[in-house]
Amino acid sequence: MNGDSETGPCTQAANVTHPILWSYVGTITQIAYNNSVYGALTPTSLGPSDRGYCYFCGMSSAVTTMSQSIDLFPYVTDIVSGNVSFNLSAWLGGWTNQDDSAQVSVDFLNYAYQIVGNRTTIGPVLATDRGFTTSL
Repeated sequence: MNGDSETGPCTQAANVTHPILWSYVGTITQIAYNNSVYGALTPTSLGPSDRGYCYFCGMSSAVTTMSQSIDLFPYVTDIVSGNVSFNLSAWLGGWTNQDDSAQVSVDFLNYAYQIVGNRTTIGPVLATDRGFTTSL
């Protein structure tokens, strides 16, 4: 559900364009890769070749978090029978020499909002992981 920052508008200026389908704490925006005002990442910056048009940016908040809940009840029969699996992947990055500590996690919850199984996490990505460059 907008995991790639491609749903909804992406800012082409200095304004904040909050991502849709996400809850968030801190200032988060969807920025177009060709945004000449921010200029952090461009379509040719290091990162995925199939990157799309936009990326999520935590701006200048000390801590920014995003979350979303997806109801998997329509798939309960397949889940219980073990016929499905999941694949968590993400392109994580940060700004120059800052340890932005980007990471993504997934928890599966039951209807009482209790975690079922183990949390899966990718990251954090630190400045040394990116070679002290702004990249994904």
